[in-house]
Amino acid sequence: MVADINLLPEKEKKDGTWLVVFSVLLVLLVMVYVSTQFMIAKEEEAVATLEEEQQALSSEIQAEQSRQGEEGEIADIQQAANTIHNTIVPASSLLERMTASLPDGGYITAIDYTYPSLLNVTVQVNEVNEAADLQHTLQEEESFSNVSMVSVNYSDPLEKNPERFHEEERIPRYKAVFEMNVEGREFRQSGEQYES
Repeated sequence: MVADINLLPEKEKKDGTWLVVFSVLLVLLVMVYVSTQFMIAKEEEAVATLEEEQQALSSEIQAEQSRQGEEGEIADIQQAANTIHNTIVPASSLLERMTASLPDGGYITAIDYTYPSLLNVTVQVNEVNEAADLQHTLQEEESFSNVSMVSVNYSDPLEKNPERFHEEERIPRYKAVFEMNVEGREFRQSGEQYES
């Protein structure tokens, strides 16, 4: 028998393990990358959904606050109206009482009402004693308090416009200014009784 002897160095066989390991690692890396991208897309979608919900909720909250603000404004306006109703003096009742107190031939030339209760009235009367009588009458009214005559001045309307008046006409020659406090509740109650 013949012996086969090979004196050549033995060829190293190529080892494919590294190639397999590298391929497996590459596949794993690609799978990790794809799954990461998929999870990121899913999270971004969830974030977008949450942002939409947040915007919807914030718009609802703003709408509710504006409704509450409007309701609050309406309540404030109603409260202001009630305050005004309870503190302001009705002018019709005031004028009615003032004109009823005037002497014959006298008339009111100016009324100045200062909130909350100060009233200045300028009247024209024929005689000085009529101004004093008017002051006394106003002092006896329950609706007026602290009535004082600030001034009485004589004026002759015939000096300025003599052709405007007839000879037999009685012309008011005295201007009296009165200052007083007005009791608003009294006027309101009498006005409400007058209306009903």
